[in-house]
Amino acid sequence: MKTKMVTILLCFFFMITCAPYRRCAEDLRKEYVITGSLYSLDASLECLARRYLKKPGDEKTANYLKEIIPRIQDKHIKKAQGFLRKKHYDKAIMEYDRLIELNALVSRLPGDIPKFDENKIMDGRSKIVREAAKSHFNKGNEYKHIYWNIPASQRVKRKETAKKAAIEFRKCLAYDPSYPDAEYKYEFWKEKAIRKIVVMPFTPHGRTRPSIEGRIIADNILSTVQEIEAEFIKFLIPDTERLLRRWTKAFDPDYAPVILGHLDADDILYGEISIDTRDTGWQTKWESNQETLYKCRGKKSGDIWENITGCSGKRYVFLGEKAEEIGRKQITAKWRVHTRETSATIIGNYILKHLRARRACEVLTNGSFSKRFSDSSSYCDSLSGDERAVPPGVKSCLDREPTPPTLPHILAKEAAKNAGKEIAKKLFKYYH
Repeated sequence: MKTKMVTILLCFFFMITCAPYRRCAEDLRKEYVITGSLYSLDASLECLARRYLKKPGDEKTANYLKEIIPRIQDKHIKKAQGFLRKKHYDKAIMEYDRLIELNALVSRLPGDIPKFDENKIMDGRSKIVREAAKSHFNKGNEYKHIYWNIPASQRVKRKETAKKAAIEFRKCLAYDPSYPDAEYKYEFWKEKAIRKIVVMPFTPHGRTRPSIEGRIIADNILSTVQEIEAEFIKFLIPDTERLLRRWTKAFDPDYAPVILGHLDADDILYGEISIDTRDTGWQTKWESNQETLYKCRGKKSGDIWENITGCSGKRYVFLGEKAEEIGRKQITAKWRVHTRETSATIIGNYILKHLRARRACEVLTNGSFSKRFSDSSSYCDSLSGDERAVPPGVKSCLDREPTPPTLPHILAKEAAKNAGKEIAKKLFKYYH
């Protein structure tokens, strides 16, 4: 009976695992016949290939594969040629890249399954790659000429045009890393396109000087952008102490750039923060627990013992016999619990403004943020009463050494780091 059940389960599992491949391939093949969708044909090939790898030699699957593999190659090459006639070189290359991707799968199939013509694919792709590199290089030069015709006063427009030129030279290098002058021009125009942003340390609300947390926010904006490897933005942090020595009245970010001109910045970022730190100190309370203590006796041995889990119908391994209850009583344990909680919350806002004539003018973007970090610690002592009434969780608490939680000012620094990273990612998204 057991053998029969195992056989039935194995057959059922085989039907479940294999049927989706057959159904997926056949349904997609029918969809292709109806709609002519190349995606359906590609997806059908992937389904069939996975099924054939699981069940090599399946005649029906092999026939499907022999039918669609040549058709897929022809379809993608014809589509690439169509893009090529329209000078859409990137899209044409994508068609050949898709064939290379599918060929990696088809090459793993055993038996006499036909493969894609690798020589034909690579030859066709290499011809288009040369044209694509040349096309992007020429587009980069077009943006270069546009750039020099833009008045120097239109700084933002110039940088946007330089960015477009750099992107085109970068695409050229992606297709042909040795293309003449492309690397030099990419570096040259990337430097022209970089937007330089002065990041002012954030100041607490109502104060004129930045706090430690405000400096941490600025530092982490800079370090996060460096980790992201931003291509067209660069953050600058000024010598804040020097700035504030020269600017002794209430800090006004709109006029600060007047004495930040040496940084040659395009934009300025500044903000305000409010910090709320809390520390409850060690809070103490008494807790207790009551349990019923059962008195048990082994039915065979007559041995007597006590426990809080009961006796009736229980088999105790150490006795190897069933026990009966012969009595019970209430026991109580009492202990003292010490808890301490700390937290730090930073709430703030930031403004990114464009600099014109070394003055902050139009608002480019702004936002707000809120970060909270907390910690807690606890330990127990002063146990009295019957230890057998102590719950398991309390036992570990009694064994724990008194350790204070993370102090609020350290949590505030962590919150500031987190806020800086969040702002940097938002700015990166804005500029890209």
